[in-house]
Amino acid sequence: MESDDLDLSWIQEEEQLLAGRERCKLPMKEISVRSIYIDSQKQVVRQEKRTWDLSIEGGKSVFRKTDLRRALDTDDPQYQIDSLLLYHVDVDLEHLQMYIWAPHLHELVECKQSEDLWIEPALPPFHSIHELFALYREIPPKSILKPKTAASSATKKRVRIADLSTKQTRRTNINP
Repeated sequence: MESDDLDLSWIQEEEQLLAGRERCKLPMKEISVRSIYIDSQKQVVRQEKRTWDLSIEGGKSVFRKTDLRRALDTDDPQYQIDSLLLYHVDVDLEHLQMYIWAPHLHELVECKQSEDLWIEPALPPFHSIHELFALYREIPPKSILKPKTAASSATKKRVRIADLSTKQTRRTNINP
C-alpha cells in the first residue's frame, strides 16, 4: 500500500497537540456548508451538508467568492438563497471558561454572498464545529391571474339576480 493512499493528517494533529500548538489559534483548512431548505409554510424540508476547502492567506482562512458561489448553487429551481450565516467560535484559551457560561456570545454572523469570506483563526479543537449555514426559501409560484391595473380596478362589474318566480325559455313563458 502506498503512502499516498493513507490519510496521515491525524499524525500532524497529534504532533501539534504534543508540541503545545493546540493552545494557539490556527487558520482552518476546511469548513462545512449546511444548506437548509425552507418551504412557504416556514417548515424545514431538507438539509444537506458538504465540506469545502479553504485557502489560507496572511494567517487567515479565506472562502473565495467563486468557491462560495459554487457551494451555494442549488440544482433545485424552486428555491433561492435567502441568508448566509457563519458560526465561528472566536475565543482565546484564557477566556474559554467565560465563553462556555455566556450563551449570549454564541451567535451566528450574517455574511455577504458577493465577496470573499474571511474567517479568523481559531483554536484547533473548535475547527470541526465551525459551520456556514445557507438558508434557502421556496420561491412562491407565479399567479396565473392578470395583475390589477388602475383601469381594471376602476371598472365595476355588477351581477343582477333575476326573480326566479317565473321561469322562461326562449320561446314561451312557463307559469307554475
